[in-house]
Amino acid sequence: MKGIIKSYLPEKKYGFILGDDSKDYFFHGSCFCDSKSILDIVDGAFVTFEPKATPKGYRAVNCVLDDISECTRY
Repeated sequence: MKGIIKSYLPEKKYGFILGDDSKDYFFHGSCFCDSKSILDIVDGAFVTFEPKATPKGYRAVNCVLDDISECTRY
């Protein structure tokens, strides 16, 4: 599924993705396939992920940042 990073707290290394289905998905920096991607996570960045339903809500797993050339880093 495709989505956009809605919010990200770099000090806590977690945030939320707004998916193509208009649902919010929680993610943790450790959910990104490339561990170096965590340095490029910013609000508004496009991401591809696998949605997963959990007892606490929706979660994004196996996340991959799409083209980040137009985004600004924290």
